[in-house]
Amino acid sequence: MFNYATELMKRKQYNESIHYFTSLINVPYKIDSGLKVKALYRLGECYFQNKNYLDAETFYNQSIKCYIDQSTKTTKNIEYSHYSYFKLATIYLWEKKTEQVVTCINNCIESNNPQFLVDCVLLLNKVREKSTENLKSEILAKLNSSTTIKENSKAIQGLIQICEKKKMWKKSRKYCKIGIKLKLEEEEEDKNYFKFHLAQSKMEEGKEIMAKLASKGYQNAALFLKS
Repeated sequence: MFNYATELMKRKQYNESIHYFTSLINVPYKIDSGLKVKALYRLGECYFQNKNYLDAETFYNQSIKCYIDQSTKTTKNIEYSHYSYFKLATIYLWEKKTEQVVTCINNCIESNNPQFLVDCVLLLNKVREKSTENLKSEILAKLNSSTTIKENSKAIQGLIQICEKKKMWKKSRKYCKIGIKLKLEEEEEDKNYFKFHLAQSKMEEGKEIMAKLASKGYQNAALFLKS
């Protein structure tokens, strides 16, 4: 039932998906708590996509509560609690509830998914209040961890590639700026990658950056300027 409801979600048949996820969590016998965490999160997603943010908020909170109440917490299930906190933060951002946004994102920083952490920073950037600065610094410090910085850099590059493929230039620029903030002193190629793609998305304004990169021997920039 879970897989079928998920498939309906992928087809954007949200009302039908809601029916099956609701049936799953209301079965008269006990279901696996990890499955319930995921089903409640997906229910929240269906309502979110239907722009029913009140019910979305309810089910995101239920998913988090279900995760907290579990006797056995798995890495996979904690990811779903992070996703729920992130979507709640998105709703609170629209409602201008800054304190709740910060609280929700603060519950996400245990995540080991660099792409998710980058999206947390971008969401905090939209708050535009000093109260978020410490939290942003904490997340960036985690992304700059010496043990994972190379992997995090590659993960952010993956996000940039997706954005460029979809012509989402504004979001691509935001990811580039996060990448530039990584302490990649020993990874010059990665550092140049972020600068190059930032310049590429800025058209005329980016030519100066391209010229600087080309002068430092970055081949992609030199080829771009010749094209």
